Amino acid sequence: MMPACGSSEESESDPADNEAAEGSEPAGPGNEIFYLIDRESGPLEVEWEQTEEYELRGEAVRINPKLFEPDRLRRGDTLLLNLFEDLELTGEVTRTGEYAGVQTVTGRFGDQQGDFTFSMEQGRLLGSVRMPPESRYVMIRYWQEEGVHLVIEVDPERLDVLPGAPPLTPPDTLDNE
Repeated sequence: MMPACGSSEESESDPADNEAAEGSEPAGPGNEIFYLIDRESGPLEVEWEQTEEYELRGEAVRINPKLFEPDRLRRGDTLLLNLFEDLELTGEVTRTGEYAGVQTVTGRFGDQQGDFTFSMEQGRLLGSVRMPPESRYVMIRYWQEEGVHLVIEVDPERLDVLPGAPPLTPPDTLDNE
């Protein structure tokens, strides 16, 4: 099993750095493997409590601190989404960016036909993981009062979603002339 946080990049100057560290493993030039959630630091004292009817299950977690390092995740990196004990997905980072201090990461699951989107700033992560073929949706948010992140699987059918609207683009008036 891979560790949950850190990096396994080798260093010529410190032999201790040559041991596999927590959180990522080299997978080739410019391609690392990271766990999303740090499960190696032990259990949290905080318990998740259902607050909305659309929430199916949840858990208070620690996000892998290596993910918050600037430019740490790159296109082509593998992100192991260890969301729950029985729900682990392997995703590939397809896009990263930074604007006004907020890092964004998007990616997809090759064979699972799903995608993920994360926004990270100052040790806080907001994200979503969609698995359309299974009609599953997981959201990740920061719980300010407790200083931890929550991973919550929700029932997409019960989400309060605004109905669609007509396109904002005006109809083509050239056909009428």
